[in-house]
Amino acid sequence: MTDGARESARKPRRGKTRERREFPPGKVSALRGLDPRGARHLLTVGEVDGVVSAELIGLYRLAVGRELTPAEARDLTKAAHQLQVFDMAVSLLSMRARSSRDLRLGLTRRGATKEEAEGAIIRLTELGLINDAAYARDVARSKAISGGVSRRRLETVLVRRGVKPEEAREAVGDVVEEIGLDERGAALKVALKRASQLSSYDRATAKRRLYAFLARRGYASTVVSAVVAEVLGGMAGDNTDE
Repeated sequence: MTDGARESARKPRRGKTRERREFPPGKVSALRGLDPRGARHLLTVGEVDGVVSAELIGLYRLAVGRELTPAEARDLTKAAHQLQVFDMAVSLLSMRARSSRDLRLGLTRRGATKEEAEGAIIRLTELGLINDAAYARDVARSKAISGGVSRRRLETVLVRRGVKPEEAREAVGDVVEEIGLDERGAALKVALKRASQLSSYDRATAKRRLYAFLARRGYASTVVSAVVAEVLGGMAGDNTDE
């Protein structure tokens, strides 16, 4: 195997799967570490290279000269593929936090089977590296602190990111209880900004557009009505019609 090929095996391109290679029955011809911690090793069987973990080395008693049976080669290939998907999942999580559904989708899009993706998510959950409830609370808290969002809008954002509806409602409820959520204040903030773009419209048109703008963001009708009245209360009614 060339140095360039080994480097490619050690550092897969972000967002892409490495080639899924099958270990053949036969003798292990090389086994070398890929990182200082000894967590990953490059195994060569015949002309086939693949990444294995220290755990797999111990489980299969891998060493140079060790002869793999057909059954061992098949099982080791499956385990190496699962390891590859796990490492891919860790890489995706290093870019940004994700829900389990979002991560599962990302893995399958990159070539993982549903079984492999689920196996990686189960392991990551056991390690505490993925937690949908904590993820939902973190996202809801961040959005709420930034302002300009309604409770319903927060729930919609979470569901779109792969959080289950019931978990989204619970997370938003926890955040509202923790930091509070002034929906009227948030609606007023975005309404004032939007109203500055509606000055060329007559009062009725501006009111209709601002009402629709706030409603699409999930604010309750009572909040929308009050904010629209406050923001457009002093607007002249003789501007050019739409």
